Amino acid sequence: MLAGCDVGIPPGDDATRGADRPPLQLGVVTGTASYKNGKPAHIALSQSSLTNGIELSASFRLFFDRFVLPTTAIRQAVCLHPSATTVVDSNDCSEPFQPFTAPEYNPVRREVVYRLSPGVRLAPSTQYRLSVFSAADAASNGLRAFDGEPLARTLTFDFTTKADGSTAQDEPGPSREKYCLVQSCFRACASAPDVDACKFDCRPLCLDAECEGEGDLLAGFVPAIFGACAFSPCHSASAETRAPMGLDLARKSLIAATAIGVVAHGSATGEAAHLPEPSGPKFGRAMALIAPDDPGQSYLLYKLISNPLNHPKGDAALDRELVRLRGSVVVGLPMPAENGEPRGLVGGTDKDGNALDPGGSKSHAALQLINDWIAHGAVVDCAE
Repeated sequence: MLAGCDVGIPPGDDATRGADRPPLQLGVVTGTASYKNGKPAHIALSQSSLTNGIELSASFRLFFDRFVLPTTAIRQAVCLHPSATTVVDSNDCSEPFQPFTAPEYNPVRREVVYRLSPGVRLAPSTQYRLSVFSAADAASNGLRAFDGEPLARTLTFDFTTKADGSTAQDEPGPSREKYCLVQSCFRACASAPDVDACKFDCRPLCLDAECEGEGDLLAGFVPAIFGACAFSPCHSASAETRAPMGLDLARKSLIAATAIGVVAHGSATGEAAHLPEPSGPKFGRAMALIAPDDPGQSYLLYKLISNPLNHPKGDAALDRELVRLRGSVVVGLPMPAENGEPRGLVGGTDKDGNALDPGGSKSHAALQLINDWIAHGAVVDCAE
C-alpha cells in the first residue's frame, strides 16, 4: 500500500507531460468597493465599461483558469496608472503608477492579489486603468501558467475612485504577526469578565469566516485535516516503522520537523536537490513540502490540490488542469490516499453510510484553510 503514496514520474512520452498547454486566461478581476468588519468587499471590474466607486485603498484580485507560475506573479506583471497614460508593457509603467506590495498567490483559488503599500491612497474622483501584461518573450514581465504558457493577451480594466478617502483603510497581506494576533486576542478572553463578549470582539481579526480554532488554523488540521494523511501506513510513524518519505503529519512538532523547509522527495532532482529552489528554471524542481509564506511554492499543497476529490464537482476546465499538474509536477497519487486510492480531505461516511462530503465543498474549504495557514507563515506555535 505504500506505493499508493509515491508511484514515480510518468514516462517522457506520456500524454500528460505537457502536449496540451493552452495559454493562460484571465477570468474575473475585482477591486475593493467597501469594507465590512474590517475586511474588503470586492466588485468585478469590466474590460468594456467603466466601473465606479472603487476605494482609495483598494486591493485587486485576479482569477485565472490555470495554475500560475509563482515566479511571474510579481509587481511588474501589472501596472496601475491614470487611464490617460499609455502603457504597453512593464517598461512603460513609470510615474505616476501606484506601488504595490509583494503580490499574494493563492493556488487553491488560482488567484493573485495585489495590495497598495501601507498608507498609500489613490487620488479621489480619478479614473485609473489596471493593465495586466502578457509576456511578449522569455525576457518580458507577464503572468504565465505553471508550465510557462503566457497570458493570452494584455488586458486592461478602467475604474473611477470614490470622491474621498473617509472609508479607506490599509489592507495588510498575510503575516505571522497577523496570524498570532487573533490567537492572543482569544487567549486573553479566558480572564475577561464576559468571555462571550470578548470572543465576539476578537472575531473581526479572524482569518476565515468560521474563525477555525479561534485563530489557530492548524488546530483544525490536527487531526481533523492533516489527520486524513497521517493514518498508517501514510505519513505517521509507529514503534516499528518510519513515516513514509520521512514526512510525519501526526503532530504539530513533527510537521515543523519533517515538512517545513524540507524538499519533497517527488521534486528532488538534479544537483543540490536537497536544497529548496523556489526560483529555479523548472517549476516543481527542488520544491519544499511547505514553504512558509509561499503556498505557490509548497509541494504538499499541490499534492492536495491535484486530488479531484478535494474540489467541488463539475469544473471541466479544472479537471483538465489537474491532469496537467499531475503529469508534470506532482509525482504519484494525489493526497490523501487510503489503500492505494485517493480520498478527500473530508471523506468517508457517517454512521448511516452517507458520504460526508459528496460534492467536495468541505474538502475544498479545508484545502483553502491549509493554503491560508501557509500564507501566514506556516506557524506551528505562536508562543515561540
